[in-house]
Amino acid sequence: MARSTERERIRRLNAAHQLLSDEMALAEAAEALAERFSVGTRQAYRYLQEACLVSSPLEPPEPKEVFTVKLPISLIEQLRTHPRRSEQTLSDFVCQALKRALEEQSPRRGRNR
Repeated sequence: MARSTERERIRRLNAAHQLLSDEMALAEAAEALAERFSVGTRQAYRYLQEACLVSSPLEPPEPKEVFTVKLPISLIEQLRTHPRRSEQTLSDFVCQALKRALEEQSPRRGRNR
C-alpha cells in the first residue's frame, strides 16, 4: 500500500482533530476515521494520537509544481549532497533557500530588488 501524501496526512489529522473537538469517544472516532479514509483502525488511532498534540487544525501544504532552471554543474553537485547530510529533501532545501533570498531582497526590508 502506498504512503499517503503530506496533504492527505494533514487532511486526516484535521478530521481526527475535529472528531476529538466534537468530544466523540475515542473508539467511535477511530472507527469513523477508518471508514472515512479507508485506513485500518490502528492507523486511525495513530491519527487521533497525533491530533491530540496539535491545538488547532493544520494548514495543508501549498501545491507544488515542477520548475526547471539551468545551474552550473558544480552548484548542482553541492545541492545534491547538502540535503543528504541534513536529512532534508532537495526540493525543501531549495524552497527554503529561495524564500530566504527573496525575503532579504524584499523592498519592505529596505533593500533593493
